[in-house]
Amino acid sequence: MLLPEGCDCLLHLTFSESVNSLVSNREHNIFVALTNTFLYFYLADTHLLACIYQREDEDISERGFFKKAYWKPDSTAIAVTTSKNFVCIFNVEISRESSFNLHDPVGENTDFTRESTELFMNKSRPHINVNLAVVARLESTPTCILTFKEELFVCLKDGWLHRLSWSGNILHELSFNIRSIQQEQTSNNKNQRKDVDYFVSDISPFLGGICIVYSDGKAALVVSSISEFRPGSISVLFAGGLNDACCCSTNFKFRLLYFGCKNGEIAAYSTNDVDGGLIQLFRIGLSIKDGTELLEKISSIRQINCLSPSGDAFAVLWDSKQNSAFSNHNGDLINGDAELIFAKTNSHHMSCPPVLAIFSPFGEQWWCSLEDSTIALGKNRQSNTTLDNYGYTSMDWSLEGYQLWLGTSNGNLHLINIVKSIQSIHDAMVFVGSDRIFVCPTTQDEQIASHLIWQLIKPPHGYITTNWPIKHVSLSVSRHTDFDKILAIGGSHGFCFFNFRTKKWRMFRKEAEERSLFLTGGLDIFGSFILCAACNLDTKDELLYVFRIEDQLDVDLAHFISTNRILQMKICNSFLLTFGVDSMISIYSLSISDMEQLQIECIAEIRVAEFLHHPNFSFCLNIFLFLLFLGLISMELAKLNFHSDALSFCSDLDSLLINASGHLLLLSPMESSVQQLKGQHKEISNENILEFQLHPPTLVASYVEEFWVVHPFSCSSFFRDEKYNFTIPYLSEALWINAGCRKFRLWLPLSIDSQDKNISSDPIKLPQLRQNSRAFISRRIMIPFSLEIYPFYIDHNYLACGANVTSLSFSNITSKIASTDDISTTSELTEGDSLSDFVSLAKSDDDAVLSVRSLTKTYEVFIHKLIKQLLKRNLGSYAFDLASACRSISYFGHILELLLHDLLDEEASSSEPIPDPLLPRVISFLREFPDEYLPTIIHCARKTELAFWNLLFFVSNHPRQLFQMCLEESRLELATSCLVILHSLTSIDESSRLACKLLEEAKRKQRWKVAQDIIRFMQNINRATEKDSDLENVPTSPIQGKLTSFHHQHVTPPFNLSNDELSFPLFSSQVEIEPSYVQQRRISGSGKSSDPSRHVTAYTGVRRLN
Repeated sequence: MLLPEGCDCLLHLTFSESVNSLVSNREHNIFVALTNTFLYFYLADTHLLACIYQREDEDISERGFFKKAYWKPDSTAIAVTTSKNFVCIFNVEISRESSFNLHDPVGENTDFTRESTELFMNKSRPHINVNLAVVARLESTPTCILTFKEELFVCLKDGWLHRLSWSGNILHELSFNIRSIQQEQTSNNKNQRKDVDYFVSDISPFLGGICIVYSDGKAALVVSSISEFRPGSISVLFAGGLNDACCCSTNFKFRLLYFGCKNGEIAAYSTNDVDGGLIQLFRIGLSIKDGTELLEKISSIRQINCLSPSGDAFAVLWDSKQNSAFSNHNGDLINGDAELIFAKTNSHHMSCPPVLAIFSPFGEQWWCSLEDSTIALGKNRQSNTTLDNYGYTSMDWSLEGYQLWLGTSNGNLHLINIVKSIQSIHDAMVFVGSDRIFVCPTTQDEQIASHLIWQLIKPPHGYITTNWPIKHVSLSVSRHTDFDKILAIGGSHGFCFFNFRTKKWRMFRKEAEERSLFLTGGLDIFGSFILCAACNLDTKDELLYVFRIEDQLDVDLAHFISTNRILQMKICNSFLLTFGVDSMISIYSLSISDMEQLQIECIAEIRVAEFLHHPNFSFCLNIFLFLLFLGLISMELAKLNFHSDALSFCSDLDSLLINASGHLLLLSPMESSVQQLKGQHKEISNENILEFQLHPPTLVASYVEEFWVVHPFSCSSFFRDEKYNFTIPYLSEALWINAGCRKFRLWLPLSIDSQDKNISSDPIKLPQLRQNSRAFISRRIMIPFSLEIYPFYIDHNYLACGANVTSLSFSNITSKIASTDDISTTSELTEGDSLSDFVSLAKSDDDAVLSVRSLTKTYEVFIHKLIKQLLKRNLGSYAFDLASACRSISYFGHILELLLHDLLDEEASSSEPIPDPLLPRVISFLREFPDEYLPTIIHCARKTELAFWNLLFFVSNHPRQLFQMCLEESRLELATSCLVILHSLTSIDESSRLACKLLEEAKRKQRWKVAQDIIRFMQNINRATEKDSDLENVPTSPIQGKLTSFHHQHVTPPFNLSNDELSFPLFSSQVEIEPSYVQQRRISGSGKSSDPSRHVTAYTGVRRLN
C-alpha cells in the first residue's frame, strides 16, 4: 500500500511556463520537465536542477513548441516531439563527476565551517550535458512514441507506425500502417472500420506485445508471431466492450493493461491464457466520501502511470470539464498555451481542484486528492485566495515509488512524498519512506494510543546518503524475550540495523566492505542472526551471508554459502524460502547448533519457470530481465494439504503457495512412483531431495495482490509465547487473500487439525480420514467479504488493521538559501549566483499552500461477516463452531451485535421482497448463545431506527417478553434498557407499571444503582405528563386534526399476531396521536416509516418452515 506522508515539495521552474511533459528515465533517478521552449533536468534524490536546455527563437519558429519527451532505456538520449511534425533527439551525457560541491571558507571567516556530517552532500550529483543530435521531419503529426534500446516506434496521425533508429534513420521495411493490419476480427468488424480515419493516440509496452489506444476510443494489444515484430506477422487483439478509451498503461508484474476512459473510469484487461484474447477484469471510477459534488466536474482521464517495474500501484490524473473543452483527444492543448487557458477558466468559473488518485494493482482506491482537505478546499484560509487556478498536466514516479512528481500548468513541479507498507511483514504495521521508517505498536500494552503513535526511525546519515533510497526492510519477530527487537534496512549496498532496546544503530566497520556487498535478494532476521543475499563485487560471487547480531558487522566474521543469484527471500518459521534468477525456489532448514551457530541445509528445490510468463519478442526482453531482478512472485509455506499420499516439504508445512501475476497457485509434494512401490512414507530430506513429485498445481484464487498465513510458531522453540498464540483454529489455519477492488477473501477450513488427529488416532477411522482428505479442496470454502479499510495484517485480537491519511495545510512557506561570498560552488554557477536560483521551495507566492499529511492506524471487526456468509451458505454448524471458538475474544458480544445490526439494516431497508430472508436464521443462531441473546437483541434495538423495530421484534421476541426474560435471569441492567424501548411503544401508564415492577425487583436484590436509574426515569415521565397536561388547552392545529382522523382508520396488520402482540402500536400499520409529549416525540423522531407489506411474502414462507 502506498500513501502520501509528510510535507509536499514545490519546485519553481526558472521560467514560468506550463509543464507539457514530465518523465523520468528507467532508473527513476533523473527527471526531465518539458515546457514549450525549455528542457529542465532534475536529480530525483536531491531535487537539484542539474541542467537547462533553452531553445532559440529561430528554432521555435521553424520546428514549433515542445510537446512530449521520451527517454531512451539506457538514459543516453531523449526524444522530443514538436508541434510542427518534428522529432528531436538529444544526446544526454551523464558524468560521474559530482556537481554542486560546497567548500568551507579558509581564513578568518570560519562562521560557515561545517562541523556536522549532515551538512556534507554525499549523494550522487552527476554533471548532465545535453546537445541536439538528430532532427527528423515527419509527414504527419506525431501522437506518441514508444522507445526501445535500438529504435523508436513513432505513431503518426495518418495511421503509420514508423520504426526510427536513434541515429535518425527510418526503417521502412519494419514500418507499417495500423489500418492495413490483418485484424483478428470477423468480416463485419473489418468493414465497419475500413473507411474510418483512425490512428494510434497512445501506446505502451507489454510483455506479450504493444498496448495501443485508437483515436476513436478502441483499445487493443498488438502482437507478433516472430520476435522481430515484422509487419507481415502482426495481428491485433481488441479489448471487447471498450469504445471510449483515451490513454493506457501496463503492469508487467500482474500482466494488466489499464485503459483510461473518456467518462472518467478505468478499465483493466488481462490476456486470456486459453485463447490469447483480452478479458476485462474490472472497470472502476473515482469514489470519495465527502464532496461528492466534485465528481460531476470531472471529465476524462488525462494520464495513467503504473509504478514500474514493481507494479505495486498506479496513479491516475483526471481533467476537469472546463479543461477538457480546450484539449483534443490525446490530452494535448489545442493552442499550446496551457497556462493561459487554465488562468482564464479558473479565474472565472473553474471550481474543481486538481484530481489525482492512487490505486492498488487490482483497482482498490488507496488515496484521492479530493479527500485531501488542503487540495479539496482549494482556498487559502488566511489570505482567502483561490488555489484552483492550476491543474496537473503530467506525472511520473520516483525511484521505488517514494515520490510522485507532478507537473502543473502554472510552471511548478509538485512533489508528493510517498510511504509504502512492507508486504513481507504481516504481524506488524511498518511503512517505509525513502529515508525513514514508521513502526506502529502492534499490542495495546506497549502504547496507550497505538493508533496515533508512530515510532519514526531514521537511518544513519552516513549510510543513507550513499545508499539512498531504502530498498529492503526486515523486522524481527518479538515473540521471544531472549532476543532484542531488531530492524534491519538495506539500500543499494550493504545494510545496517537498529536495536529497539538500546536505541542505537550499527553499521559496517569498513565502508569498503559495505560498498562491496550489492544486495540482490534482501534481508531477513532469524533469532540473533541477520541473513543477507548479496553479490560480492570484489569476488563476483553470489552468496548468502549470515551475520550475528552480537558481533561487529564485518564480512570476515560472517558465514556464507554459495548460491545462484537470489532475487527474493523469506523466512517461514524455521525455514528459509529463496527465489533465484534461475526460476528456482529453494527451501532451507534453519537451526541453531550447540555452538550457537546457524546451520543452513537445503531440503527441497522446485522449478517454477513454467508459471512465469516470458516475452515472446526481443523488444520486451530487457524489460522482462529488469523486472526479474525485482522478483515476479510472492511465496509462502503453509499447512493446507490433505492428500492421502502427501509428503511434507518441511516439518508440518506441506504446501507451497505462489502468487504469479495475480494467480495464487498451491503446490504440494507427493510420493514418487518408486516410493509408492516400496510403501515408504517419509519427509523430504537432503538424501531424497530428487525422489518426490508434485501434485498438479491448484489455482486457489485470481486477482491476488497479497496473501499470507498465520504461523502458530509451533515448529520452532525459539518463538513460543502464549501471549501471541492464536487460539481460534479456524482462523489460524486460514489463508488470507487481498484481491483489490474484488475485496478481501478468506480460504477458511471447514475442519481443524484436532478433529483429524482424533480420527487418525483410531485405526478404524483412519480410512475415513484418507477418504475425506482426497477432497481437501471441498473441505475449505472461499469466503469473500468487503472491508472499509485496506488490511495489512490480522492482529492478535483478530482485528483487521489498516491505515489512512489525515492532512493539514500551511501557507506562505519560504525556503531561501542565503547567498554569500564565503560559499562557492564548483558547478555551472557563477560567483555572483546563489543556490536559491536553482532550488526553491514554495517561495513567497500568495497561492503557495502545501499539505502536511500524517498516518493513522485503523481497525475493523470482520468476524461477523464470516458468520453471515456461512449462514447464507447453509453452513450453520460451521458458523456455530467458529462463533464458539471466538467466545474468548473480549468483544464477542459486539460481533453478534454487528451481525444482527448489519443484516437488519439490509433487509428492513430493502425495496424489493426478499424470497429467502436471512434474519430469522440469524435470530435462531443467536438463540444458541443464551448469555448473549438478550443483550444482542436489546442493544441492537436501541441503536437502530425505530422504523425497523417492527421487523426485529416480529422475528425475535416481543419487548414485553424480553423484559420478563431479563427479570427472570436477574439481568436488571438489560431490563432497564428494555424499559426504555417499551416506553417508546406503550402508554405512560404501562411504562410506569413496568418501571415500578422493575424498581421492586431492584430493591429486593439490593441493586441500588439500577434503582437510582429507575427513579430518575419515573421522574422524567412525571415531568412529561405535567407538561402534556398544560398542552391540553392548546387549540388543535389542522395537521393534528388530520393525523387524529387518520388514527381512527383501521389498518389490517400484515401478520397474524395475537391480541397481546397487538397491544403495542405497529408503526407501519397505524399512527396514534396521544396527549403525551413522549408519544409526540416518538412520531416525529422515527425518521422514516417502513412498509412491512414488502416482507409479507418473505416471512410468510419462514413461518411455514417453522
